Amino acid sequence: MVERRTFNLWVMLGPCESVPGEWYAHCLDMDLVTQGRSLQHAFEMAIEACGTVLAEETAAGLDPLRRRAPQESWDELFSLLGQGARMSLEQALAHGQVARLAAQLVFHSEHVHKAPDIRATWSTPEPVALQA
Repeated sequence: MVERRTFNLWVMLGPCESVPGEWYAHCLDMDLVTQGRSLQHAFEMAIEACGTVLAEETAAGLDPLRRRAPQESWDELFSLLGQGARMSLEQALAHGQVARLAAQLVFHSEHVHKAPDIRATWSTPEPVALQA
């Protein structure tokens, strides 16, 4: 029997205040934080970290969405969605003056005999960036 599930996850990205030159990525739906050397690297790290947690926790029979970011993180997301400009990740990377970025990742999961296969794809709305 194959069990299919889709996870829509919001990720906020921005420059790290405590580590100059580094970018953070915060998956609000799982309250998972990672970082990278650039906006693109932080985004790639978020995809990898989210996929790993989804695969491990669903294989263990846990709900990976059981913990969420605090309300102030969601308020920041909603503010960015209201103020930011929609642009592709490529446009945000080329712009170079992005202060924060919000993107929705869509992960599709197929479980066959307790061996999950997690794949990440882009969601339909383009990421939203707030320019510096």
